[in-house]
Amino acid sequence: MSRLIKQQSFFAAILLSLTLMMAQSASAGLTNGDFEIDFISNDAGWDYDGDVDHDEDGGNNFGIIFDGVNYGGEIWQEFYLPSNAVCLSFDFEMDTYDVDDNEQDYFYAFLIDDNDDPLVNNPGFDDFYYQTQNGYVENAGTKVGDTISIDLTGMGGQWVELIFALEGDGPIYDTAIYLDNVVVKTGNAPTVPAPGALLLGTIGVSSIGWLRRRRML
Repeated sequence: MSRLIKQQSFFAAILLSLTLMMAQSASAGLTNGDFEIDFISNDAGWDYDGDVDHDEDGGNNFGIIFDGVNYGGEIWQEFYLPSNAVCLSFDFEMDTYDVDDNEQDYFYAFLIDDNDDPLVNNPGFDDFYYQTQNGYVENAGTKVGDTISIDLTGMGGQWVELIFALEGDGPIYDTAIYLDNVVVKTGNAPTVPAPGALLLGTIGVSSIGWLRRRRML
């Protein structure tokens, strides 16, 4: 094997490895949306703060956010939103124990981009879902029973952060949000290569051309 062929093979192997690494990084989607892994002990996908928990009911695991000692909690996850994402959905249930309507508890859902700007929002609100304990709802999505679905068509191909939060005003009784089946659904649209992958491919073609010109000189 000539030295030129060896050089070409070496460059091709490096470029292929880098491209695959970047593609894997770009395809890192939402994980543990069914809460089958205890995110409290293993930090599997979700970060958390305040009063949160993980529980099981009849073999089905779910995440819980309380307004307890700290008067609220939140969980969040950063992930790459696929270019062919069509919607985000999740199941939830709000159990309220505060008896005074003047001490409302508030459940929020946020989806923000790398600049901390809301990716989906209601007019005048940063959150795409908002509910109080007495049932008042501000919702940019579609609610079917206790499932929320939000349209993400045309918003994929970027890193985002999903946040669920509960703020509590009631100092005595707990309110709880039960979360499950957090899913990003995708369509059949072809995945657009990440800009970095396209750049590496261009570099690879240019490098091979440069090596061939060297041989001709």
